[in-house]
Amino acid sequence: TRSQAEQACSNDYNSYKKMYTIVLQALVDHDGYFCDVFSGIPGSVNDRRVFRMSGLGKTLAVIALSVGSVGKFVLADNGYNLRVFMLVGHGTTLDAAECAANDMIDKTRYVVENAFGRLKARFRRFKHLNCEIKH
Repeated sequence: TRSQAEQACSNDYNSYKKMYTIVLQALVDHDGYFCDVFSGIPGSVNDRRVFRMSGLGKTLAVIALSVGSVGKFVLADNGYNLRVFMLVGHGTTLDAAECAANDMIDKTRYVVENAFGRLKARFRRFKHLNCEIKH
């Protein structure tokens, strides 16, 4: 509950929106199915760090070091770093090619947004979870 979060390390779980949150990172495939989920990190931790801490992030980093690019990529928003295995949109578009790349990334990310929309619609309880924080 909110009062429990206020009592136990409230600054750690306080997101940039000033709400008590726990991060959920998920990998969704091109069909909108969840392939990997990582959660439990306090809301104050940024996306890049959450990814580095996750099993997926560690595995992809090892593969990238040993093999390099394998022709498959993770699409991510601007909260992540551009990596050999990760496509991130251009923050400021400079030419037509970067505009086209941003459009493709945005269109593909709708699959992810729709997957999360279905998850939230099916499990409305996720919006208001009562949980206890243990250290």
